[in-house]
Amino acid sequence: MYSGDFSKEEELTILIELAVSETDQSEVIRISNKIIKMLSDGSDSKMLMRAYLQKGHALRFLGNTDEAIESYFRGGRQQKR
Repeated sequence: MYSGDFSKEEELTILIELAVSETDQSEVIRISNKIIKMLSDGSDSKMLMRAYLQKGHALRFLGNTDEAIESYFRGGRQQKR
């Protein structure tokens, strides 16, 4: 996707910006899943929430309403942390 020496924070920022600007919804889901996996330790709940929301938007766009709702709820739960 890209190369360079980035901190985890910089890499996450780049990935979330890619997810926001990407037009291929399957790619948005892939990028969002990468972010979610990177933050599985709960180190940045705000960024994790954004990733779940982007994933939810992409799923909704693709017609996967149930999965989108689940992603939105998972994102919302991050906000409470």
